[in-house]
Amino acid sequence: MGVLGCGEGPLPGAADEEGRECPLSEPRGEVTLVAYQGSAWVGLDVLGRFQRSTPARERITCERRAAGPCEVVACRNLGVDFVNGEGACGATSAGSLLVTRGAEVLPAVSGSGRLTLTRDLMAGEAFTVRTTGGDVPAFATTVRLPPRVTVLGPQALLDNGTVTLGANDGLAVTWAPTTGRVLVIVTGSNGGSFTAECAFDGATGAGTVPPAAMPEQSGHVGVWSEDRSDQRVGVFPVAVRARWSTGAGATLVRGSE
Repeated sequence: MGVLGCGEGPLPGAADEEGRECPLSEPRGEVTLVAYQGSAWVGLDVLGRFQRSTPARERITCERRAAGPCEVVACRNLGVDFVNGEGACGATSAGSLLVTRGAEVLPAVSGSGRLTLTRDLMAGEAFTVRTTGGDVPAFATTVRLPPRVTVLGPQALLDNGTVTLGANDGLAVTWAPTTGRVLVIVTGSNGGSFTAECAFDGATGAGTVPPAAMPEQSGHVGVWSEDRSDQRVGVFPVAVRARWSTGAGATLVRGSE
């Protein structure tokens, strides 16, 4: 989940298309390592995003809110015109992303990319994430690949089937108790894009996604385990996460009542 912060004065560097310094109103950064292991491919998706402020279009069309244990981002498909052109102050650079697995330095990634691994993944192994620096100062931190969670229910998650819920229903998910965090991620459509990331203590073995964290229309639900490191890099709050999919997922259908 993203970590939000407040600006702390000017930070030279990024400028908009007219040469004006971009405002430092909502600085934040996220780096997520998503682990996959199958018969055909073993690797990581590396997803990085850093910003000084929320892009103008996103600020108008999207809403970020909390719903119980969930962080929700809901964006509407709205016709937004910018008379003087759309500002270019959303993204900012942290340089290249370098991921180290043990003594092995993996190829550099610019922003986001996919890395193929030469051996199977192991729960608990360490991945060090380092940046070369840019508008965001260089930093390094280590996260560990969390244990892969065994999901117990509902059965539709195990079968990659369909979960049908009423408009006022939440979704209860159970799993074999584990260490670390368990994420239930719901995506879908609310007249645009919709994502809810719901974090639970893995030791409890159960968690419920509340109705307020459900899309208005159909969607998809999946379950992940996660290790997370939060730090402050200059004025930027940065969250670095390692996630491993359980393989459990289902189509989500919501009724009108």
